[in-house]
Amino acid sequence: MEGKVLTKEELENTASKMGFSLIEIECEKSCNKIEIANQNDFLDFHEHVENLLLFYYYDYEDKMNFMLPVEIPEEYNLKQYPKTIIERISTKIKEYNTMINETDFNTPSGLTMHYIKDGFLFYNYVFEEPNIFSTYDEIINEVLQDFPSKELDEMKKIKQEKIKNNVQELKEIIFADPNFKVATNPIERKIYAKSFFDNNPTYVDLLNEADWIPVLFIHHIWKEFKSKGLHKKRYA
Repeated sequence: MEGKVLTKEELENTASKMGFSLIEIECEKSCNKIEIANQNDFLDFHEHVENLLLFYYYDYEDKMNFMLPVEIPEEYNLKQYPKTIIERISTKIKEYNTMINETDFNTPSGLTMHYIKDGFLFYNYVFEEPNIFSTYDEIINEVLQDFPSKELDEMKKIKQEKIKNNVQELKEIIFADPNFKVATNPIERKIYAKSFFDNNPTYVDLLNEADWIPVLFIHHIWKEFKSKGLHKKRYA
């Protein structure tokens, strides 16, 4: 039926003059569901239709959904910062997890109410957004804000220089290893890499900081080793 579409204000004025109440709804036609988003309107309408049966259930948060693993994912690229900053971030994460662990999660975070009337399901859902949740980004930024940007840049520069020097020292250690000299093909170098880094796991951490996969590092430095003719040099 064609006709004038009343504005919300016009509809409210008309309802007031005629002496009835308005309840704004959202209707899911395919499922015969009608949502009354405002909780007070829902309860008022429930009373208005004289329905004596109201279904409800509460939602509860799981604290494990809020906990953060202390081992920070590599995507946050913290290895560019010195150990002191990484330790401070880890401490903040532990403090946050302690706070989460001590929080009472027995209080419901959501309430759903519904009833059925004339073939329609009327419902209302209210959810309280938790205000205790933190992310890695928030915690990391909180720690980094304690340092001026120039100081952070200098820290990163010093650390990168230290990593570079340590990798150079590692390379010289490997170059001096007779077992490396005889690893003349990819399979032998792969076997060498496994044996060397199994016996020297701290170097694996160093190469991870330098964005190297250990076996690829061995293949890479072999090219330099060979180009310098060191593979022909006799060891004393």
